[in-house]
Amino acid sequence: MNLVFRHIHHVNISCLIGISIQPDDGFSLLIYEYLNNGNLHEYLVYQRTEMIILKDFIHILIQIVSGMIYLSEKKFLHNDLSTKNIFTSENLNIKITNIARYQPKYHLDYYKLINHLLPVR
Repeated sequence: MNLVFRHIHHVNISCLIGISIQPDDGFSLLIYEYLNNGNLHEYLVYQRTEMIILKDFIHILIQIVSGMIYLSEKKFLHNDLSTKNIFTSENLNIKITNIARYQPKYHLDYYKLINHLLPVR
């Protein structure tokens, strides 16, 4: 398994804690830090009925840009930056992930091409 994520350390990038690979079936499990407030998509849907403060949007955007600049400086291409891959925690602190393609509730948002899941755009 490629361990490209082991050198990615930034306050706005979800931290990979560990990897577990089952030798019998090759099933692998990626373990990330726990983020208790769901993804940005769910947050925005929930906030649709309430007024969202411009200051909160700017706070979120600055964090996303900061994380993406970091990835760019590391020559790392994030091929699926979307609200479902941005998780929120306390005080609207965000973490960029790349795990939505592995969540069953988003299976229709991806198509399979030669053993790779690619986002539908």
